[in-house]
Amino acid sequence: MGAELLIEARVSLRYGAQAVLRDLEMTIAPGATVGLAGESGSGKSSLGQILLGLLRAPAVVEGSVRFRGEELVGRGEREWRRIRGRRIALIPQLPQTALNPALTLGEHVRLFWKTHSERPWGEGLARMQGLLAGCNLPGDTGFLGRYPRQISVGQAQRFVIALAVLHAPDLVIGDELTSSLDNYSRSQVLETVRHVQRESGLALLFLSHDLAVMRAFCDEIAVLHEGRIVERQDPAGMFAAPRHPFTRRLVALTEQPLGSTEVLE
Repeated sequence: MGAELLIEARVSLRYGAQAVLRDLEMTIAPGATVGLAGESGSGKSSLGQILLGLLRAPAVVEGSVRFRGEELVGRGEREWRRIRGRRIALIPQLPQTALNPALTLGEHVRLFWKTHSERPWGEGLARMQGLLAGCNLPGDTGFLGRYPRQISVGQAQRFVIALAVLHAPDLVIGDELTSSLDNYSRSQVLETVRHVQRESGLALLFLSHDLAVMRAFCDEIAVLHEGRIVERQDPAGMFAAPRHPFTRRLVALTEQPLGSTEVLE
């Protein structure tokens, strides 16, 4: 296992006799942006859940996942709480659903800070205000006093990005983080992620079916098909010369004109 890698995994996932991931191999270097592409139900989110220690029985995880050389598979919940949210964080697909409607935005920040840090709350608030400014959001008491229903979907997505990086994690997993947004909001959110990466040097695993967004945003794209990574290339190489038949299909769909009826479901 390479000490220079942030994540090095060879992992399988099954539910009884049903295999979801089959000896999936994945590496992520510090600071890299890696896209994981695949059709709906291919196991993209399952890999994210493995990296966050969120799967429970009847899920069976086998193999190895090393994070900075430390094995993650088989850890107990107490150990995961020291990693999840602090060193590996999640940007959820549906931010307004992920946020508690009964809590103000500021209460979300305070709870997340206190859960993972013993440092004074004033430090957490100051850091969050700086992150919000980088996400083109106000950090004043008026904004932080709002409830999730009182902000737009685009604002909610940028807020959960700031929340995810509050503790300066090494790795952030973005699960379809632009799928619910219009083109303008999508552009804002992607620029927000770029800004946060430049400032903090974190690595991003971008889970999506949207190869076009990955083409513009990721350093590398890995293609997940039938439980395995069947191809991994930089975006230019993948679009110029896709190697695997399924990748060729993905690229062809991405380059089809608007109005095409074929979907990856």
